[in-house]
Amino acid sequence: MDYVGAVKSKYSYLSDDEAQLYINRAKSILVEQLYPADISVSYDTYVVPPRFDMWILDCVDELIERAGISSLTAYRENGVSYNWGKSGISDGLLQRIQRNAGTVK
Repeated sequence: MDYVGAVKSKYSYLSDDEAQLYINRAKSILVEQLYPADISVSYDTYVVPPRFDMWILDCVDELIERAGISSLTAYRENGVSYNWGKSGISDGLLQRIQRNAGTVK
């Protein structure tokens, strides 16, 4: 899938490098969730299965939407509250990833 093209079609103000940076961050989060104990798997060489194409794009959306307030841990005003998770993306998005188990080397 052409992730850069898909991201730039929605966020036309991003350069190719900026779009690729967000995609790399999304891939990194995906790899960390899929293989939490296997440090041999790297986001830059990992080939995203088609099953996770929409997950990558959804993650990029959340990363871009939260880019201006990335350090927010809690905020409340006039009955509205925000509280970002540790990874900077929503728990609902993280729960869409089923972790993989591997063998001990």
